[in-house]
Amino acid sequence: MPLRLVLASASPARRKSLQAAGIEPDVLVSGVDESLVVTDRAEAGVDDRIELRIGPAGDTLRQLPNERYLDFAFIDADKTGYPVYWAELVPRMRPGGVIAVDNVLRHGRVIAPQSADDRAIAAFNDDVLADVRVDAVMLPIADGLTLAYVH
Repeated sequence: MPLRLVLASASPARRKSLQAAGIEPDVLVSGVDESLVVTDRAEAGVDDRIELRIGPAGDTLRQLPNERYLDFAFIDADKTGYPVYWAELVPRMRPGGVIAVDNVLRHGRVIAPQSADDRAIAAFNDDVLADVRVDAVMLPIADGLTLAYVH
């Protein structure tokens, strides 16, 4: 069975790093700027394994099958949308799946939020901490990374 993962972001560097690591998963890329992805898919030779959905990430995630079939999800999108992406992804994760969430420290501003994005991430972090469906750890790498293991 292939690895199934969702990237709620589409950095070409992230896709190339997966390929460099020898990971050849089935991939759904959601809510991205098509110009970032179209040429890289063909160039990387993964066009047949990537399902690309262009549009707002929350809308495209809602269109996914409502079953537990994903192994990995990476959230790195508009910060105020994180709770929506989380709510859509957790129920679709297989037991033992992992959700990685980028930018959860906001350069320390989650302690004293200065913007709407800072406040959104601070509230999101509290929600993740309270979510009994996962075990989560926040790593102080770069701008903060949460890894959540789904039960």
